[in-house]
Amino acid sequence: MSEELRALRERLTGYDRLGPDDGSTFFGPEPRSLEERQALRLDGRDWPGDAETMIGLKRLQNFEEAVLTVVREGVPGDIIETGVWRGGASMLARAALRAAGDTERRVWLADSFAGLPPPRPDLFPADAGDAHHEQEALRVSLEQVRAGFARHGLLDDQVRFLPGWFKDTLPEAPIERIAVLRLDGDMYESTWIALESLYHRVPPGGFVIVDDYGAVEACRQAVEDFRSLHGITAPLHQIDWTGWYWRVPKPSLDLWFEHASAEARVLMERAEALRDQGDAEGARAAALAALEHEPNAMPAHVLLARLRLPGPDYLHHLRRLHQRLRPDLYVEIGCFEGASLRLARPVGRVLAVDPAPRLAAPPPANATIVQATSDDFFAGPDAAMLAPGIDLAFIDGDHSFAQVLKDFINLERHAAPGGVIVLHDTLPLDEATSTVPRRTTFYSGDGWRLLAVLRELRPELGVDTIATYPTGLTLVRGLDPASSLLGDRYEEIVARFTGLPFQAPSLADCIPGDPDAVDRLFPPPLEADEAESPVLQAFNAWPPTPPGPAYTTPQGLLDWLFFRHYLRAPFSLTDRNCLAWFDWMAEHLAGRPLPAPAGEAPRVSIVMPCLNRAHRMRRAIDSVLAQGFADWELLVVDDGSTDDSAAVAEAYADPRIRLLRHPERRGVGAARNTALAAARGEFIAYLDTDNWWDPRYLGAMLGALANGPEWDVAYGGQYLFRRGEAAPCLLRMSPYNPAAIDNYNYIDINCLVHRRAASEAVGGFREDMRRLEDWEFLLRLVARKAPLFVPVVLSCYSWYAPSAAQVQGDDHEMWHWRPGRPWEPGTHRFTAHPTPDTEALLWNVPLAGAVQAADISIIIPSYEVPEILAQCVDRVFATIDPARVEVILVDNASSAATREVIEALRGRHPALRVEYSERNFGFTHAVNRGLALARPGNAAVLLNNDALVTDGWLEALADVAARQPDVGAVVPRQMLLPQTESVDVHCPMANRGQEADVSLSLHHGNVLAGQMGRPDALVELTFAPFFCVLLTAEALRRLGPLDELRGRHYRSDSLYCEAIRAIAGLRILYTPWSKVYHLLQRSTHALSRQSAQDYRVMFEQNRWEGRQAPIWDR
Repeated sequence: MSEELRALRERLTGYDRLGPDDGSTFFGPEPRSLEERQALRLDGRDWPGDAETMIGLKRLQNFEEAVLTVVREGVPGDIIETGVWRGGASMLARAALRAAGDTERRVWLADSFAGLPPPRPDLFPADAGDAHHEQEALRVSLEQVRAGFARHGLLDDQVRFLPGWFKDTLPEAPIERIAVLRLDGDMYESTWIALESLYHRVPPGGFVIVDDYGAVEACRQAVEDFRSLHGITAPLHQIDWTGWYWRVPKPSLDLWFEHASAEARVLMERAEALRDQGDAEGARAAALAALEHEPNAMPAHVLLARLRLPGPDYLHHLRRLHQRLRPDLYVEIGCFEGASLRLARPVGRVLAVDPAPRLAAPPPANATIVQATSDDFFAGPDAAMLAPGIDLAFIDGDHSFAQVLKDFINLERHAAPGGVIVLHDTLPLDEATSTVPRRTTFYSGDGWRLLAVLRELRPELGVDTIATYPTGLTLVRGLDPASSLLGDRYEEIVARFTGLPFQAPSLADCIPGDPDAVDRLFPPPLEADEAESPVLQAFNAWPPTPPGPAYTTPQGLLDWLFFRHYLRAPFSLTDRNCLAWFDWMAEHLAGRPLPAPAGEAPRVSIVMPCLNRAHRMRRAIDSVLAQGFADWELLVVDDGSTDDSAAVAEAYADPRIRLLRHPERRGVGAARNTALAAARGEFIAYLDTDNWWDPRYLGAMLGALANGPEWDVAYGGQYLFRRGEAAPCLLRMSPYNPAAIDNYNYIDINCLVHRRAASEAVGGFREDMRRLEDWEFLLRLVARKAPLFVPVVLSCYSWYAPSAAQVQGDDHEMWHWRPGRPWEPGTHRFTAHPTPDTEALLWNVPLAGAVQAADISIIIPSYEVPEILAQCVDRVFATIDPARVEVILVDNASSAATREVIEALRGRHPALRVEYSERNFGFTHAVNRGLALARPGNAAVLLNNDALVTDGWLEALADVAARQPDVGAVVPRQMLLPQTESVDVHCPMANRGQEADVSLSLHHGNVLAGQMGRPDALVELTFAPFFCVLLTAEALRRLGPLDELRGRHYRSDSLYCEAIRAIAGLRILYTPWSKVYHLLQRSTHALSRQSAQDYRVMFEQNRWEGRQAPIWDR
């Protein structure tokens, strides 16, 4: 066995064929002898040209020994490698299992199979400047890796692939236990996500191997941070110059067992064995029995806590809070060894108060440790460090109710607007571990009583408890520093609530402790007039210029910006060439003659709201006076300023400047509405007091809009400046992307011009919104006609980034409005049936004047997921006329339970036609079977069984097909629900906290280049995934059914799209007026769980059994 594996190691590393012509790349001088080459390959210090792995013989042999050890010792679990390159290391792992006679364990390969991701330094600062994503040699496709396994005879059912970015695949990876976890992701993010997602699945005795610990500092830092955070002290063992590993220690019962009874020993050993076998109830019963013998059995308490609250522990959620809130001041009461303290971001201030800190590692560089009791701290001079206010605080000190209450009172007094206080240990395990004074090693105290106090006496506070290991975490929002109720009644409260009997907490009232719990409570933070996260993401994450020749022309840059919207400075030579063209375009547009005005009123009215901006508004007004186009009026609305703002405006001796006053502050929406009511111009422009225009701005914008009668709204590009800086830090500019606009706003109001009639038609600004009112107004302006994109950059925007905690507090009351969701009641909405994923409110506003849908066959290929299928079919019939539209469901040999649901659907909807297949032949065959059953001459809509349609969806698709005679396919908005991980693969700037349309996809690269927008907002595509698509009767006549021979499960949609354009000579159009929600690959996931063989052949290989693969797919 060892000789066969040794030979395989040498083949996989290329050690057996080293020589001057082996194609290797060296990171230093080229070796001069075979011995030098062998030494490099032994340690993995070169880059092989034709080998399957680059990790070298030492690390490869370590992996093999780890696999054989867990088999020999019976450590439960599979093998996984995160980051596989050509797959050689995992090939050896599979061979080792075969050699050891293990037929149960699986080898999992997790990789994007497309290289490494771009760094995200806003979330993972250690990856700043990382360039792994630019290395073409690291992009090895899944097909190449599979082919390598096949060449060595190792491709079988025990080999599984997890394609995709780690953040999308690893948290929900279908692996229960992992005996060997091998990390080879290079970056901090990749290493951290792998550990965070998978480490808790490694049982005692399992191996954790880190390939890049010595070679990549970011990887080493991620490992050290994770080990420190979770108190992992297992010794690290060196493999070679870069590889290290550790084993998860087997729990020792000796510390508590020294004086324990034999009965307790036996029961705890049984509890842990049952847990490892997956018998949670049996393990719980045995642990409880052990506690009857030994009430202070720490391992029993830990096991019970983990069984009760699986998933990420409280440190994960604290880390997400720091990432979401980005506090300027973070305060921790009780820091102990510093695990939670080290979660703080390296910016802002960090303050920890503890009378006896025992830090296991140096604190963050921006941290101050005050060694004192919290009472002494708040009463002493050091409390001045809390100014101007606390954005995030964590109470984890004295766990008695009286002290937790006192700490809460003191922290709230110093809270900043929007501040959040986090309470630890609010879900006690049982009465024994929560009793004061302390009697057990595992201990939560009785601070949980504070929750009852807050709910009864402070009901205005937002109190949310996350059910996270070990004993919960509670977030308190809506704090009021002026409130004295708790302080005034402190003694009474302590006396009364201390006497409350213990009650086991109800987990049903808590937020599930899954990885996204904090994200649901705190949507991405917002900046003053726009979603802050896209701006900050653009500034912090995007490289100065795109890697490689992404564009060389102005149109190429606009195509690139279609999905990204921002370009970071300093601008490259190519960027400057493009910007010069846009500047020349501005000269041309500004010189265009305009149609004759309708009357004597000013041609354009400029709206400028103002509140206490006397020190800043002159630049804005001066930029208006400098406009080459002079037929304007400027309406300055003073919104109750207490400074000299009104006097500054009045000092301008220009009759075109009109000052309007509010006696008291009413908000920016009301101020703009006052100006709109007084406006006399045919066109409306907006300029806030922070910002300014190029002298050609009005001339160019009107030159485009006034000469295009088919347009009502126009916008241009914008330079963004950090306050006080002379050069821009970002360019914000994009052709109109209708799929993105209601997920995040990339059109600033300061570069927007519209006809006055447009605002009169939709109404003015919302006066009950203090922020985002301009975005909400814009969405109504473009709701039925797209805006004109003017390719000029003549607006200048001054921006800053307030703390997310401040913004959250300022606008807590408006979070129930989700961008893209109509504010007004009475719009067309429907509520989806509750599913395991969401109880979201799905909505759409039907297209006015659309043609009636008729002569259409809706074909639904189906496999399993009966509860979602029922929603899909019910929604279809709720939105169609069955006399004009037929519905055909083709079932791919689902279970009897699913067939029962289908028959119930046929009972509810007699018009439903059903075809049952006796075998699952795959997606494409089912579609073609439906096409064969459809009425001749009909158009066809292909609809996934995990799609939920909305009101007016089919009419909008049919309307495009009727009005565009050269169209072959029409696709709707493909809406993914909030928090869907794959959103940013398609739309890199998307806000995952909101639903997102991914039909226009950077990942697919499917938007035809060179489009500048059209009033009906249709976008021509080169490809559309067939989750929902209308194929016109003409396309079906010219092309026939889908190609199931070359695309059994997937690929058939891309082949058909190519055929529509290249063979039929027709177009593929996207319409934003049809909206369909997609729950993503539910049938595929069901297939992977129920039939590994069918999943491998249909989904992974995309082939037919018994048919030889074509040459190009071997």
